[in-house]
Amino acid sequence: MINYYKILGLETYASVSVAKSAYKKLIKIYHPDISNSPDAEEMTRLLNMAKDHVGTALAKEKYDRKLKLAYLREIQRLSGLRTTPTPAVVRPTRADLKEKIKIAKLNRKRKVKYNYERSLKLLPNPFRNIGIVLLILWSMQLIYSHYFFHYGSFDRTLVILGIGLMFIGMTFAASEVYTKYIIKSLKTDIKFNFEVRIGYTLILGFILSIAAISGLNEYREYYHLKNNYDYALATIDYKASLYGFTVVKYEVDGTMYFKRLDVETNQLIKLNNSRTAVKYAKINPIICQHVTPYEGYLLPKDL
Repeated sequence: MINYYKILGLETYASVSVAKSAYKKLIKIYHPDISNSPDAEEMTRLLNMAKDHVGTALAKEKYDRKLKLAYLREIQRLSGLRTTPTPAVVRPTRADLKEKIKIAKLNRKRKVKYNYERSLKLLPNPFRNIGIVLLILWSMQLIYSHYFFHYGSFDRTLVILGIGLMFIGMTFAASEVYTKYIIKSLKTDIKFNFEVRIGYTLILGFILSIAAISGLNEYREYYHLKNNYDYALATIDYKASLYGFTVVKYEVDGTMYFKRLDVETNQLIKLNNSRTAVKYAKINPIICQHVTPYEGYLLPKDL
């Protein structure tokens, strides 16, 4: 059996990195395009075979097992033994494990690139980007426009749907950026951990977007209830009201509104026939708040 380590001028079972380095040095000497030696072509063939057998961790592990078995058989033959020895277990070195991990990562990146390039044929980049932006904007509009719930409506469901769609849209955007960095890393070494950075950006961007929409709506409620408001009579729905909140219904310009106020009924101003008063924003009457008994003097006399 050929000992390819000897061909490379190395000690038997030398590491993969050492074998690669030796191959590069020798091939520059014996390659037929460089060397005029009559043995150049044969030596180049042997060097290439050596690289194939010990140039990667997997190939080296397989070749080392065969080489050890061949040595053991030769020793038995010379000593007159007839029994077949059990092959020794070759434990991979730390360099071999690093090489395996490196090869696995490289194969994964190549697979990501291949799948991404195939998907681009079905949906080119401009359409992807437009779709992601529209999805995020639509989700934000759902959250913003249904932030103030009509009691018993689908507003809460639509807000939850908007939050989910926004997270999906941002995840798609993060996936696009991640894939582009993966493809870029095949050509050049990226100095920072882009996977962690993209993950943090996704989470932080999602949280800040929700906070921005909530803050904008809270300011909208504060501003209109202070500067652009009116009062309306409201009927207390005692059956729907539970401990900690009260459900009221009131009419503004011919439209009936149902609102859950986060107060108990004993905190409301009480008028006749189970009625109370609410303060609402003219721009959107579903934006309202209760009127306490101490604010009764602020109510219009015709209310």
